[in-house]
Amino acid sequence: IEKFVERFRYKATKARQVQSRIKALDKLARIETPQRAELVQRYSFPPPQRSARTVVEVRDADVGYDDGPAILRDVELVVERGQKLAVIGPNGAGKSTLLKLLVGELKPMTGTSEIGANVDVAHFQQHQVDALDLTKTVLQEFQSAARPTQPKGRNLRSVLGSFGFTGDAVDRRVGDLSGGERTRLALAMCLVDPVNLLILDEPTNHLDLPSCDVLEDALTAYPGTVLLVSHDRHLIRSVADDLLEVRDGTVTLHNGVDEAVLSPSFRGGSVGPSGSPKQASSSSTTKPAGARPSEQKAALKREQAESRQKQHSNVKELRKQLQQSERAMAKAEALVAELNTQLSDPTVYSDPERATSLATAFGEAKDASSRAMDKWMAATEAVERAN
Repeated sequence: IEKFVERFRYKATKARQVQSRIKALDKLARIETPQRAELVQRYSFPPPQRSARTVVEVRDADVGYDDGPAILRDVELVVERGQKLAVIGPNGAGKSTLLKLLVGELKPMTGTSEIGANVDVAHFQQHQVDALDLTKTVLQEFQSAARPTQPKGRNLRSVLGSFGFTGDAVDRRVGDLSGGERTRLALAMCLVDPVNLLILDEPTNHLDLPSCDVLEDALTAYPGTVLLVSHDRHLIRSVADDLLEVRDGTVTLHNGVDEAVLSPSFRGGSVGPSGSPKQASSSSTTKPAGARPSEQKAALKREQAESRQKQHSNVKELRKQLQQSERAMAKAEALVAELNTQLSDPTVYSDPERATSLATAFGEAKDASSRAMDKWMAATEAVERAN
């Protein structure tokens, strides 16, 4: 919103939109984003042993189950120490199969897959939430996952506090926790011991928004290598360095977090098929040889009139597109606000399926809102250029 206001503050044609956004900003509570150093101090992750530079290396591997056909083919991948990779792709593409290959749970049908020296793995999966002992307190269950010899001066209550279990919350029975709280506890148990390779398979399922923030901060502070399977694009943008795309039986590494890869439906705002406003094609009137000056003048007037008419039609069409894009943007912003209100209701998280569905819809709505604003800005600029 601030970028929009700064860009269009002094444009008279956008005064109304700028003022409405300034009013919206005044109503927002400012939240300071913690720096990584603060997060590292808050979570107090013990430094893991230093792994080899190559954490996992896969060469020319076909991957599948038993005697069935290969799910992934010709996999070539090197995961390096400290890298944070988001594994993305459609459901059923083979993301979980790839993770099993990388941690050694699944042998390749052909080729090789090797884990580097001194690599300690922690693998978070949803079944770990179901495996929690519901009769224990949060603190007792957490202590059962921690090594007997913890680093000197490390307080497990403080570690639980960084994951949102503060004060008397550590004495609650696990069976009394919500689905999101149990997932958060399972994540804390996964991270309590020093490991240098963390693999997370859909960790945001059943997490409420505050818990997603906790997970994001924890992964930012985590000192090791991360392989993250998630449909949460906000989490991926915040945590991942690179994208590992699993699609159509192939695995492709993309450097950086490319929005076109992360959201295949993403399109930059544009007007017209070429990404720029359609320009009226120039036309020329052929003058008959030896035409008299009066005839030449009449032909020139006709040509100018035709040009003005085409320009008028072009501007009219661009204004129509601008109005449509403005309505689409307002509709998209309203949907984001409505879903955000629903997700802020604690009772939503008593129904995990509904919570997951709302969280997915919220992420898609935010992306759609961003695309709608891009298109509106492109349409606005096209109208200004055409006038």
